[in-house]
Amino acid sequence: MEPLLGGRLAKMNYQAMAMLKEREPQASVASWAFRFAGDYDNVLTVLSGMTYMEHLQDNIRTYSPLIPLTEEENEYLYETASIMEKSPSSSFSATALAIMMGAHLYCLAAARAPLH
Repeated sequence: MEPLLGGRLAKMNYQAMAMLKEREPQASVASWAFRFAGDYDNVLTVLSGMTYMEHLQDNIRTYSPLIPLTEEENEYLYETASIMEKSPSSSFSATALAIMMGAHLYCLAAARAPLH
């Protein structure tokens, strides 16, 4: 998958990346984010940019079928985000965290909105 936000959300410090890879060695970092975004009932579409064939292949693996995050996996993502937020050497910035949390709030709002 095209790294989220031009790569800024998919690039993270070693400790956070190692946590995700330890949990799901075959999953890309971006696939965790797209599973998170696609996990809400009223979210009908998750857009992903693709530049290379590898991005398309990762999209297919992630979305065919989209496996919802378990509550445990969701908590694990929040633990990972917490580590990223506390790491000043990480390329993960406060701006990226704000965008990620904004996306989360948007997904929550969309999930609660009635479908027309």
